[in-house]
Amino acid sequence: MIMNTMPSEVMVNPDEKTVIMTPPLSREFPDAPKAFRRVDEVFAENPQDHLKMLEESVFSFTPKSGSQAEVTCSLIHGQEVGDELLVVYAPFADGAPNSRSEEIWRYMQADQAVVQITKGHAAPNSWNQISKSWVMSELLQAVDQDMPVLTIFSPIPTHAYSRGDRKRFRHGDFTPAADITAQAIQLAQERLHGAHSETQIDTLHLHGASLGASNAIGAAAGLLEAFAVRSLTAQELIIGPTSYFPDLATKFTIKNTVGEPSSEVITQMIDYARIGEPAIRRMIDRDGTELATAGRAIISMLKYSYLKGLTDPEHNQTPRDVARVAEAGAHLAIVLAANSGLTQETNEYLPPAGRESVVHVRAENGHRVAHLIDEHVAPTALLAVMNIARSR
Repeated sequence: MIMNTMPSEVMVNPDEKTVIMTPPLSREFPDAPKAFRRVDEVFAENPQDHLKMLEESVFSFTPKSGSQAEVTCSLIHGQEVGDELLVVYAPFADGAPNSRSEEIWRYMQADQAVVQITKGHAAPNSWNQISKSWVMSELLQAVDQDMPVLTIFSPIPTHAYSRGDRKRFRHGDFTPAADITAQAIQLAQERLHGAHSETQIDTLHLHGASLGASNAIGAAAGLLEAFAVRSLTAQELIIGPTSYFPDLATKFTIKNTVGEPSSEVITQMIDYARIGEPAIRRMIDRDGTELATAGRAIISMLKYSYLKGLTDPEHNQTPRDVARVAEAGAHLAIVLAANSGLTQETNEYLPPAGRESVVHVRAENGHRVAHLIDEHVAPTALLAVMNIARSR
C-alpha cells in the first residue's frame, strides 16, 4: 500500500547505495522493502530470459521533423497493457545496451575463472537505464500499479529535431520534446494494441532525471491537449546555472558537490530497514564503471542545443511548464539531492508550492548525496512509483 502524499525527504547512504526506511518514508510506503524483494525474486527466477527480453524491447525510429537521425527507445510491459503508460526520459548519456544479452549475462556471473569476457566487451554500464526501467516496471507490478514502461534513451541526436526546435531548446523551452514523445507513444500503441484498437493509450505518467527531467516536463506540457497527464516525476531538475560554460560544465565536473557532509544523526537509524540496489544492478555494477562511460558523458556534454537550455534561470521556460502541468491536475514530484552542485538552486526558480511536491534526498551522517543519485536505482524507482501510485 502507498499513501497519497510524498515524503518531504528521503534518507540514503550514497556510498552503500541504500535507501533508509525512516518513519516518514515507512508511513508513506510501508511495503517498499517487500516490493523490492519481490523484484529481486522475479529476476532470480530466470535472469537470462529477463535480459533477453530487455534486449528485444529496444527499437528505433526516425522522427518526422528531423533528418535521418534515429531515436532509440525500449518498451517493457507486464500483464496489464491498458490505456496508461509510463514514459521515462533517460538522463545525459544513458543510452540503449551496447552488448548482447548473452554477453552481459556471461559478465554478470561471479566466477571470473569460468567467465571469460572483458568489461569493455560486455559494456555493463550501457545497461544502466534499461535495467532501471525494468525495475520500475517490476516495482509497479509488485504494488498493483502495473502499466507498460516506454523509455526514450539519451542522448537524442541533435538533428532528430528541426532547426526551429533546437532554437527553442537553446532558449530553455523543452516543449519540442512532446513531438518525439508522441511519435514514440504511437509506436508503443501499435506494439501493445494495434494502431486502430479500441484500447488507445490516453493517460500518461512521465519520469525524467537530469536532462531527462527537463525533457519530461517539456513533453508533459506539450501533450496536455492530447493526453491526460496524471503524474510527473522530475529528478535532479537543472535550472540554476547561469551559463553553459563555465557554470554548467564546472558544476557537472569538478564542482558537482556542495556543502559539508551530513550531520543528521538519528539514533534509531541503525534499526531501520534499508533497501539496497536491486540484484540486476548489483550484478551489472559489481566491477565498477567501465572506461567508455566517461566518453559517452563527454559526447552528451557536447549537445549544446540541449545543455544551453538548462541555463539562464531568469528566462528558462521550465518553471512555466511546471506550473502548466500542475494546473492541469497532474501530481508533480521534484526530487533534488541535497549536495548537488547542479541543482542546488533549482528550488528557488520553481513556481509557488501547489500540487507539486519537492522531495529532498539527504544523506545520513558523514555522507554527501549529489547529482549521481540519478544512477541509483532504488531511490529513483521508489520515488517514481510512489508518485504514480498516489495519482491513480
